[in-house]
Amino acid sequence: MDVDEDAIFGGVITQVICEQIVKSLRAKYGDGIIPEEAVEQLLASLHNGALGEIADSVSTALHRGTPRLVGDLRSGDAHIARYLSSIWGPADNVYRAATFLAYEIGSEMAATSGHESSCIGTILDLHARACRTSEEVRTLAMNGLLTGAMARQRSLHELAVVASVIDEGGDAIATRYQAYEMVERWKDVQAYQRATERLGYTPLDDDEIAASETAYNDVIAMFGSEMRRENGWAVPMFTEVVKRNNGRLYFTDLERCAKLDHLRPFYMRGSHHVHAGPRAAVLSMAVVDGRPVRIPGKTVYGNMADTCHSALISMLQITSSLVVAWYRYSDHSDYESLVGLLCLQRLVEDAGDLFATASMKAEEQGLTASP
Repeated sequence: MDVDEDAIFGGVITQVICEQIVKSLRAKYGDGIIPEEAVEQLLASLHNGALGEIADSVSTALHRGTPRLVGDLRSGDAHIARYLSSIWGPADNVYRAATFLAYEIGSEMAATSGHESSCIGTILDLHARACRTSEEVRTLAMNGLLTGAMARQRSLHELAVVASVIDEGGDAIATRYQAYEMVERWKDVQAYQRATERLGYTPLDDDEIAASETAYNDVIAMFGSEMRRENGWAVPMFTEVVKRNNGRLYFTDLERCAKLDHLRPFYMRGSHHVHAGPRAAVLSMAVVDGRPVRIPGKTVYGNMADTCHSALISMLQITSSLVVAWYRYSDHSDYESLVGLLCLQRLVEDAGDLFATASMKAEEQGLTASP
């Protein structure tokens, strides 16, 4: 049964499928079949695999039409990227420069540090993740996937908060943070084992499970039962807070310690795009010709100024934590990183101005309205 692959993509696929159903039924029951009879015959033929045959033919056509579809999609992607660049390009250029400068500061430290300090080594790990996440933010935003950029900006904020707390806590807290990985790993192992049967995966062998559990128990024995809980690695810095919270330590507590709690509105906005709550549905819409429209894919609509500038601010914050830790806990006395940090601050400020200018331009073109 042939299907025109050109009709699959770029048309109404349900219409194509219906045509295939009718074609299949006519092949079986004759050309004179009318729609009402077709429905009855379809229901009667469900048991003999008729729908499976139809799905096979349509799927084959989908595969044949995929190269042309991908070519069209690539053209559309390029058009969106060019349009966004025409508005946000100058700000994006400075964003890229700032992210790369932060990367260079961290790379220089990583190359010269002997990791004699747990604090420095841990913040270098966080900084490397932040550089990558910062690039993810701009890549998503500049390619029409702003809600994804918001979600990744949320992660950057978390990295900045944790880096600040570890810088304040020093080697002892950094060591606990590193050890907490064993707690997370043990939870991962348990979740994996519970799901293997339904996933059809091979369970971990007894030796692997035992090794992970032993490492977990060793961490608890060494650092205390509070390590079992979320953010347990930071508990010694928050004794009174944990008492007030009935034994719990929340991320909001870490934010206040890092003096970054004023950025919580941006964190919450990003959180909506991480989770499945209803607020994200509204935030993901755009106003087109005066009415709210769902955006199911890439789009030129949306204001990336706050998201991208917030990402750069978090990048500056985590780089600041790294530089401060470098001078606190290492024997190096060079000033290159400090000058680099001051230059990064200026780039972040310049980017903020450029994003504000681009935001006004986007608003003039009606691209930033939301329901």
